[in-house]
Parts: sequence; structure tokens; C-alpha cells
Amino acid sequence: MYKTILAPLDGSDLTASILDQVGALARGYGARLILLTVGPSLPLSWPRARDIQLTLTFQAEAYLEQLQSTLTSDG
Repeated sequence: MYKTILAPLDGSDLTASILDQVGALARGYGARLILLTVGPSLPLSWPRARDIQLTLTFQAEAYLEQLQSTLTSDG
């Protein structure tokens, strides 16, 4: 029925708490699970905007990798 499931995450404990259910749902349907988080877009005119944006991107990637690892180890 479902081929892909998108799980939007905002970094809160509440959204992270749904991962077990979403993972089970994806496994049950044999669906691909996509974890998504978004962050602010900074105006390029801000001092050090590029550095800040890169830091935020690295933090978001680390967050998603941690959640992916948890899902993978749980089955």
C-alpha cells in the first residue's frame, strides 16, 4: 500500500517518540522511510551567515544520522 513514508522531525522529544511506530509501520508495509528536518534559512547579508548555516546543517545531519542508527538497530 505505502511505498514511502515521510517522517518530519523538529528535534523535540515528542517527534522522536513516534519513531518506533513509524519504523514499525514502514517495516510492515515494506516501505522506504524518509526522515526530514528543516532549519532556518539565513539572509546572506548577515555576518558569518554561511558559517552559521553550515554549522546548522552539520547539526541536523548528525541528528538524523543518530535517529537512523536507532531505527536500524531496532530492526
